[in-house]
Amino acid sequence: MPVGRVLAVVTAVVVAVGSAGCRPLSEETVRPDVAVPDQPPMPVPEPLPPDIEPGLPVDDAPAFLLTSDVGEIVVEPFASCWMSGNVNACGEGEPVHRRHLLATSGGFQVGYPEGDVQLRVLGAGEGGAALSPAVTARGEQVWDVDTSELLPGDYEAEVFWQGPQGDAAAAFTLRVLDR
Repeated sequence: MPVGRVLAVVTAVVVAVGSAGCRPLSEETVRPDVAVPDQPPMPVPEPLPPDIEPGLPVDDAPAFLLTSDVGEIVVEPFASCWMSGNVNACGEGEPVHRRHLLATSGGFQVGYPEGDVQLRVLGAGEGGAALSPAVTARGEQVWDVDTSELLPGDYEAEVFWQGPQGDAAAAFTLRVLDR
C-alpha cells in the first residue's frame, strides 16, 4: 500500500474516532484473546513485579454498602474519580440496575466514606418521573434514605457520593414493598 494511502486511511480513522467521542469499553467488549482480521491477537499485559506499585485503579474506589430491614447488598461503583495520595484515577461505565436488588418495607442506609450522598430513583410506580428521596447523614459514613414517599414497586436507583477523595456512583434496583 502506498505511503500516501496509508496516511489518508490513518487520518480518516483518527478523525472518525475523534468525532465519535470516547466511550469506555466494558470487559464484554474488550477481548484480548480474539484476533481482529488480518492482525495478530493483542498481547495480554504481564503483571507488575511485586516491588512496583501501580497507580490506584478505578476499581479501588470502595463499594457502597446498602442495608434495609429486609437485607443488605454491596454495590461496586459504575463510575468514579478516586484520589489516593497524588494519584487520581477516573473511569465511567454504564449503570446496570438489574445486577443488584435491595428490597425494603421502610427506608434503607447507605454506608460509604465521609462525604455527601444523594439518591435518584426512576420507576413505573411514579409514572416514570425521576425522584430524589430524602437522604440524612446519621454519622460520618452512614446515611438514612427515606422511601416513605415512594409507592410500592421496583425503581431504577442510583446513589451518588462526593467527598474529599473524589466522587462515585452506583446503580441498583430498589424494590419498595407494601407497608
